[in-house]
Amino acid sequence: MNNFLHVPSLVMAKLREAPDHLVLPGAHRYDVRKLNFLWGHGSDEDRVLDLDLSTHDDYASLRFAGVKDLAIPSGDLISAISIRILDASAFLPEMPAAIRVEHPAGGGLCFWADSVFRLSAAIETT
Repeated sequence: MNNFLHVPSLVMAKLREAPDHLVLPGAHRYDVRKLNFLWGHGSDEDRVLDLDLSTHDDYASLRFAGVKDLAIPSGDLISAISIRILDASAFLPEMPAAIRVEHPAGGGLCFWADSVFRLSAAIETT
């Protein structure tokens, strides 16, 4: 199995051309509020990650399926992290998956996923 935690330079070059995914336009303006994951024992689709994100004006809950190479930096406050969601589907099969999630400045929370969709409106509780 290839290790994509350290993304090869050819893949990085292609990712620079990848557009933001339409599931959440402007995802980089959102802060991650909550991260839940479930790792099944079966296929890639059994590896699911839910992210709750918010801005001052919006709250979104996204479900990623087929998650690969999840990296969560230790010591970082998860609530202070922003992400980019890239649509890498145009570059398949050269990419490990159709979706790349990463910190806008590099490093930080990152992973690959086969699919993503927005869950019904979530209600944030305190």
